[in-house]
Amino acid sequence: MVRFSDGQEKEYDLVVGAAGVNSPLRSAVFGSNAAREIDISCWRLVVPNNGEIDGWTAMLGNGRTLLGIPISEAETYIYADCRSSEFGDGSVNTMKRLFSGFAGPLGPMVAALDPATAVHRAILQEVPAKRWIADRHVLIGDAAHACSPSMAQGAGMAIEDAVVLAELVSKGGPIDGILERFHEARIGRVGWVQKKSRARDKLRSGSSRIRNAVLRLFGDGLYRRTYEPLTRPLLP
Repeated sequence: MVRFSDGQEKEYDLVVGAAGVNSPLRSAVFGSNAAREIDISCWRLVVPNNGEIDGWTAMLGNGRTLLGIPISEAETYIYADCRSSEFGDGSVNTMKRLFSGFAGPLGPMVAALDPATAVHRAILQEVPAKRWIADRHVLIGDAAHACSPSMAQGAGMAIEDAVVLAELVSKGGPIDGILERFHEARIGRVGWVQKKSRARDKLRSGSSRIRNAVLRLFGDGLYRRTYEPLTRPLLP
């Protein structure tokens, strides 16, 4: 039985929680405090495209990451993160202080930011991937397995969750069995993404000398081994 904010009540066979890392349904059904901070804070914003990058471009500093992705001829998406202890008030001025010293092509784009630029700020959190199923409730996406964006798989894993759950529901059968099959189909994959995200965070935030040597010598191989499991079918 679901009670809506306008007072209506309706009964459903299944309730799916897909409201993100701070899911109110997860708190209501499974208890609070599932999400934990991971000591990374970030800025996300869209800036004018200066034409200097034509694809995914990342730059790594001392505990800091700066990423640019052109999204049109006119605009570029910028992502920047740092240790939460450096995040301060999360203002654009703080971002400029931390990243405007980066070399081109991304550093000058940050240095040129207007302090009034609209920015999304976040203290990143992780929700441990586990069995988020109870009494015809199931969590999907960041509500069930949020992690840092190091693998760039947040939206991908949420979409996969929805596709797999829809496929299993469409085949019919008792809801309890459907949810158990859903958990078995997803836990290994989302657990892998969390594990590798933690490893990538540790590498990129550690010693610059070690990180640069590892990436220079083994980067291609590490990339293939990290993403190869995600090319496998979602369901047998």
